[in-house]
Amino acid sequence: MDHVFYHQLRSKPIDLSAFVTCLGKLSKELGSVVKAVPAKWNNSALDKIDQHLRTVASHAQEFGQEIRRALA
Repeated sequence: MDHVFYHQLRSKPIDLSAFVTCLGKLSKELGSVVKAVPAKWNNSALDKIDQHLRTVASHAQEFGQEIRRALA
């Protein structure tokens, strides 16, 4: 794995419950966040980013499990 924190976190006991809970709630906030992006920052990738984050948020539990698996 090539993530900057991988080696420091690998095989460490990490409680991801608060992260997973917040991630699951993210989709409720994304609309206001996307609207708050300044127009000059609004590029063609914004819709893709929004959709990706909504998908991850709707699968927060599975995402947390995958992080745990990757760090095991």
